[in-house]
Amino acid sequence: MPFHRFSVLTLACLTTISIHLLPATGFTDAAELAYAGPVAVTVSADGCWLVTANADDGTVSLIDRKQGCQVDRIWVGRGPHDIVATDGASFLCVTTAGDLVWLVIVDRRLQQRRRLAIGHEPRGLIVDSQRQRAWVCQSQNESLVVVDLERFTIAASLPCGGHPRAVAISPTAHQLAVTCSSPPEVLLYDADTLAILDRQKFQGLNVGSPCFASPGELFFPFTYDGGSH
Repeated sequence: MPFHRFSVLTLACLTTISIHLLPATGFTDAAELAYAGPVAVTVSADGCWLVTANADDGTVSLIDRKQGCQVDRIWVGRGPHDIVATDGASFLCVTTAGDLVWLVIVDRRLQQRRRLAIGHEPRGLIVDSQRQRAWVCQSQNESLVVVDLERFTIAASLPCGGHPRAVAISPTAHQLAVTCSSPPEVLLYDADTLAILDRQKFQGLNVGSPCFASPGELFFPFTYDGGSH
């Protein structure tokens, strides 16, 4: 069934990528960070800090953007998979072990504020500051978990497709898009009512993260016939 609210477009394979490297001077522990296995990165709300989720050693690193060096690293659990910034100097991270971890920066150090068990193998997550919610793709249970950030509790668990991988929120914050890998499909949710507005299956592999270009355009990459689209 085609989307009746969105024009579903796919991304062509990129041939050039703009990469920003941290200055070599002062970044004395670059090799150490590389061996930690960073798989996700976010920037703090004030733009001063980079924070990476490191899958290989179960840690999160705090990097001073101005000085170009890692100033702290904290263990969060097995297999951190994704991390996002929230308001202020705080962050949310999900681990393969099944936890949502709330971290804050205090005196140039990371501290764990709270931890919530949300089920094994959570994947992508986003923060909805307008509603004070976090949305987490729960791969093993094939659901979209809604977390109340004020109470730091699970508010709802929504049915989803097979192995949800990533989630995005529209510019108006009224819709959510979730990409699933087995079978490949995209689901569209109403962020207020939590109802599924639409869903579309397609032929392909390795579906990636969705991105809203505008309230009426949704992009997501996937592999089809041996090529990236």
